[in-house]
Amino acid sequence: VKAPGVAEKPLCPQHVEALATVGFYPGKGLLKNCPGWLLQYVGSVAAFMQLELKELPKHIIKAAEQDHEKMSKKNPTLEFTYTEDFAKIDALAMRENRTQCLAIMLSKIRRLMTRARDGSEQKSVVECMDMFAKADAPYRAVSDVEVAAMFWGTSQDDFHKSIVSGLIQAMAPHMRKDLTDMFASWSSKLEAVALNVRGGKMNRRDSLIWLRDALKELPQTSGARHDLAAGLVHLYAITENFWIPSDAPEHQLYKSDVVHVREDEVNAWGVGAEGAGTKIVAKIEKTYRPGFTAATLLQWHKQEQSDPTQHMFANRKGNLTLPDLACCYSSRPGVRLPRADKMAHETWIAHLQSCPDETWPASSGPWGPTNVHRLTGTPILDAWMRGKKEMRPVDIKWLKDNT
Repeated sequence: VKAPGVAEKPLCPQHVEALATVGFYPGKGLLKNCPGWLLQYVGSVAAFMQLELKELPKHIIKAAEQDHEKMSKKNPTLEFTYTEDFAKIDALAMRENRTQCLAIMLSKIRRLMTRARDGSEQKSVVECMDMFAKADAPYRAVSDVEVAAMFWGTSQDDFHKSIVSGLIQAMAPHMRKDLTDMFASWSSKLEAVALNVRGGKMNRRDSLIWLRDALKELPQTSGARHDLAAGLVHLYAITENFWIPSDAPEHQLYKSDVVHVREDEVNAWGVGAEGAGTKIVAKIEKTYRPGFTAATLLQWHKQEQSDPTQHMFANRKGNLTLPDLACCYSSRPGVRLPRADKMAHETWIAHLQSCPDETWPASSGPWGPTNVHRLTGTPILDAWMRGKKEMRPVDIKWLKDNT
């Protein structure tokens, strides 16, 4: 997410050196006509690989010692034969694997960003290198005003598309009978705040802090956990930076050319190989969803996934993206919200304190898989960008005391 901001700057000498150690050179090979934001990103990855090669052996030895200690309990005569030289060889093997993944990632992205989306004839990548050089970054930063519009809408007419409107719809089934009048009054206050936000009288953070406190005061039930919704709003409010996938053409939906698979390709050997002919037995057309490039960059070290976008939203909850507020409400009144008990809450708080950089565990709350507005940004991501490894204690304390 930092790369687009430094796209116009030359690559620093440390990154140039790191790239050279793994066989990549700016302006040549896979980095020919490489857009500035991608070059900066790849340079950062190469610098990480260089650091990893230096630091990894001692961690490998430590892990080997722990494994030996466990095995020694069953076999006390077992000798520890793993040496530092073995660890360095394993670290080099890891770097080779990383290098191959990086090359695959660059090849994949370069091809995807030079494909025509208007139905015209597809040209070779070599013929589209100018297009590659001008390609936009897969993410763009979102201003506070834009994020506020996502929460409160830009006008009364499009309020139904906003995050707060989705919250109201999720709450509505739980606010019937004797709570109808209170809910109507509460909703009217929301509309007043929405007007203030649209008129510039209230900023994003202040409006979300107000929403957080308003939710906390509502009477909760086993199926309507207003306190958890307030906790998520709190995290949205304290997050300083947000990004959304780029709407540039090269990052939109793309369907590859149809690949015809012959029978003799499927049965190239083994049983049935001799009788296989040239009959077409399958037609394969791969679909690349919007955000594919961004997810591929995120998963640069793991290029065997067919759809990295699905992996990103399913496995990056809490550290890169925050759940939708609607997940804090069950489908209908009287139905208990799953994974919303005391044990789940303790798991969540402990996770935020000990390993906030990892995805929130499924057992830590009712966190749904959706992220309708495709917002990327969390407090821990802000902390990373400040060079910190943990969230601010005061923010975790608020969640611990109020949810």
